[in-house]
Amino acid sequence: MSCRPVVIQNPDGTTTTGIVCGPSHRLTRQPCSVPGCFEGAGYLCDYPLAGQARTCDAPLCRHHRRPIRKDRDYCAHHFEAAMRGE
Repeated sequence: MSCRPVVIQNPDGTTTTGIVCGPSHRLTRQPCSVPGCFEGAGYLCDYPLAGQARTCDAPLCRHHRRPIRKDRDYCAHHFEAAMRGE
């Protein structure tokens, strides 16, 4: 989730400033990484890559994510690898 400041011009000439939070714009503009799926991605694969200090990060839509925990999702490939204990 990302947050950004928003400035709104009021009819009386004053401005109101607020903060809007929601899914990252980068994620909502990317399609799901599953071939043939054109739904916007709202999740990233959190599977840790062996020998690297990063995760898979494949963009996933709500239908193709595999929830592991409340805050962790895997792509189908890494979900199967995790179930096999790899």
